[in-house]
Amino acid sequence: MVSARGCVPAQDVQFFPHAAARVAQSCRPSVLAAQARLRSTADFASTVKRGVRAGGSTVVVHARLADTTSASSAEGITRPPANTQVGFVVSKRVGNAVTRNRVKRRLRHMCRKLLADEDASSATPASQAGLRQIVVRALPDAAKLPELVEDDLAKTWSRAEKKLVARQNR
Repeated sequence: MVSARGCVPAQDVQFFPHAAARVAQSCRPSVLAAQARLRSTADFASTVKRGVRAGGSTVVVHARLADTTSASSAEGITRPPANTQVGFVVSKRVGNAVTRNRVKRRLRHMCRKLLADEDASSATPASQAGLRQIVVRALPDAAKLPELVEDDLAKTWSRAEKKLVARQNR
């Protein structure tokens, strides 16, 4: 019995690392920047407890202006240069792991667009005051009605901003 190779090796293609590096730099990722993400458990907790709250049918937005002595600063974590940090809470009530991750990805993408729109337009009074920390909490309807989430997030984000400015002006 004779054994033979069943497939022919593929034709090698020349790779140009310098060209690939230039192309990769010109394609900006369409995700929420790492420095714009809220990561610290203490920051999540203080934003939810001490911040303003605006609720919608699919999401709840908590927002606060972080002071210089916030929880993560006390822990020795240095602040990134971004003026807004966004965190996401998607509980098991929303669905299984696949559904929760899908909802989080959609929310991150929507928040990136909201932040880009804020940067393109005139800055809001709340964003001029310093570091904003925003927690977006998804409700079960965020997975069931994905077509409503973007509009609902924009409305609740705007209401939270207005409440934050009103609290700041007190």
